[in-house]
Amino acid sequence: MPISDYARQMYLSGRDPDLYPNVDWVNTIFKDLAMTGRVHASVTGGSPKIRYYVSASYYTEGGMFNVADNDRYDAQMNYNKFSFRSNIDINITKSTQLGLSLSHAVYHQERAMYEHERPIRLYDVRNPRGYADRIFQRHAGDPAGVGLGQPLQHAEQHRI
Repeated sequence: MPISDYARQMYLSGRDPDLYPNVDWVNTIFKDLAMTGRVHASVTGGSPKIRYYVSASYYTEGGMFNVADNDRYDAQMNYNKFSFRSNIDINITKSTQLGLSLSHAVYHQERAMYEHERPIRLYDVRNPRGYADRIFQRHAGDPAGVGLGQPLQHAEQHRI
């Protein structure tokens, strides 16, 4: 169904942001870029009888979403990983070799909050800035009127 000229003008003019919101979703949701970094260091050496290898690495992925600056909660998705590896080989005799290998990895991941594997939806996604008259409005998709039209105000009131 094509959009009418009247509706097109209402979206573009911004005169009624409740019924005709003009939201650039790509710029609203995503950052211009998300950083990724990797650092790796290793040391190897030894003698004819003993050889060693030690390595450590750090990997990070920054989040790609625009999130509100909030001291109480960071909604950004990101990933950080630190890994370590160590090997030592010892020639005990000409025919016997003793080897020890150790490795460990630790990671921390921030991701979208899920409750019982279902995403929690608190706000009306059609107009992320809330309604212009600051009233929780009922609409066809929410006949009970439980959609929260002012997400920032709700978050402040409930200390989210």
